[in-house]
Amino acid sequence: MGYISKKYPSRPKVKIKNNGWVLVLFKIINSLNLSYSEAKKVISERIYKNDIDKQWETSYKVHVSGVPTYYIDKKVLVGAQTEENLITLVKSSKKN
Repeated sequence: MGYISKKYPSRPKVKIKNNGWVLVLFKIINSLNLSYSEAKKVISERIYKNDIDKQWETSYKVHVSGVPTYYIDKKVLVGAQTEENLITLVKSSKKN
C-alpha cells in the first residue's frame, strides 16, 4: 500500500511501485515540448513531494470529497460549477 493510502485511508488505494502513470506523464511532457531532463528530475527526485503532501493534508482536514473543490473563507463548492456560482463565491468572500 502506498504512502497516500496509509496517511489518508479514505483515498483510493494506490500502489506507488506501479509506474505506468510515468509513461503517460512523459507522453504529455513530450507533446507539450517541455524539458524531458527537468521532468525526469522532478519525478525521480520527487521535488514537489513536500508541497503536494501539504496540499493533501489541507484537503483531508477540510473534507475535500471531489475535484474540483473551491474553498474560500470556509465556504465550499464541489464539482464543476457555473460561472455564476463561482462569481457568487468570490463576491461573498469580499464582503467579509
